[in-house]
Amino acid sequence: MNPTRLAAIAALGFASTLGAAAQSYLSQYDVIVSNNLSTSTDIRGLVVAKNYTGTAGGPMAQDLSATAPGTDTTFIQSSIASSGSALTLQYGSLAYGGASISGRTIQFNQGGNTVHFNSSFNFNAVFTGIATESTTYAAMTANSTAALAGNTLTFTLGNTLPASGGIAVFNVNASTLGNAGISQYDLALNGKAPSSIIVNIIGSSFARPGGANFIGNFTTQSWFQKTLWNFSGATTVDYGAGWKGSILAPSASVTSTGDLDGSLAALNATLQGEVHLPMWTGTGTAVPEPSTYAAGAAMAMLVGATWLRSRRAAKT
Repeated sequence: MNPTRLAAIAALGFASTLGAAAQSYLSQYDVIVSNNLSTSTDIRGLVVAKNYTGTAGGPMAQDLSATAPGTDTTFIQSSIASSGSALTLQYGSLAYGGASISGRTIQFNQGGNTVHFNSSFNFNAVFTGIATESTTYAAMTANSTAALAGNTLTFTLGNTLPASGGIAVFNVNASTLGNAGISQYDLALNGKAPSSIIVNIIGSSFARPGGANFIGNFTTQSWFQKTLWNFSGATTVDYGAGWKGSILAPSASVTSTGDLDGSLAALNATLQGEVHLPMWTGTGTAVPEPSTYAAGAAMAMLVGATWLRSRRAAKT
């Protein structure tokens, strides 16, 4: 085996330690709630929750028209409140993970669907997974900045990002994001086209300023569907009368009065607005720093050089 091939194998082995981009749970499920979910209106995609405590009936799975009858679209682990209007699924079946769910009428607007026990669905993996994702994203190094000028908080993608691809990472204080003087959130692309935008919000509580709206690139689906707002340390999040981009808040009780354009993961959620599709299309796998690439190259060169020295020694 020649040094070039050995070096290539070493580099490949190093690359494998970086890990492939795992699919986020937020790109698989529209709403994930690890404790109590209540909604007074519809959720457009797949739902996973420990308990459904609401008295209103949804509907769930509103936009999943391509779903074959009998396919599970709503997953409730433990309980559904017995009182209230019929819990409605526009498409698909309802699966539960614990004791048989009874005492609440379940209505299907599409034939061929059932309420049944699903022993293979791993609720705890999903609930643990969103917490792990949040911690992982919060540890990423910021490479982009947010600045408040007048009444507009502008998120500007960093100069170090490649022209296409990569992950834009922001670290923003909850007090900045919730500043009462904000009336607009804007996204400045700075000539970049990242695969993901992750905004890590630092603080225990956030409430959207009344009247604050999204403008510019944040209103374009191709950008807000790539944006994730990570409230890793928050215990309360109120996104108010509407929000663009997905929300990850695994330790928070989340409330709203308006629609969310994106996925939602929370500890508890009490929603008066709809949760829309598309779900988050981003990825949380960070582009390695240049020093990481340098280390990989050095490893490959070292293996090749070691092999070459051993061959020369064997010939003497």
